[in-house]
Amino acid sequence: SKKKADLSRNDQLLLTTYEGESDIILTRDQKLSSLSELIALTQTRVQAMQIELDELSDSADEYKSRGKKVPEVLLGRMKNVTRGIRQGEELMTLKQQEKEKLEQQYNADIERYRLLTANDQ
Repeated sequence: SKKKADLSRNDQLLLTTYEGESDIILTRDQKLSSLSELIALTQTRVQAMQIELDELSDSADEYKSRGKKVPEVLLGRMKNVTRGIRQGEELMTLKQQEKEKLEQQYNADIERYRLLTANDQ
């Protein structure tokens, strides 16, 4: 129809990709859920690394309090765990931003879909 021909590519894609609004919501929720799971998993890993780092720091303090040099292997491990924590935190921040952007995109798609299908009701 002429109406379909006048639609932008994005609009056409929106109408052909989804059976209805509930499809868009389902897809959005599945993607958000995957990101939430990844964030939660990363949070758990970061917390475990934080505990490990605290224990390593206690060991290092023990060496220092006895006037001994902290072993290189301990310092190396502390450095690696610290790096792991930082990377985990960066990943969580990135995935949270991705999640917010995704939610905005899908919500805009839902609004647009409602507009495009309003006359079809």
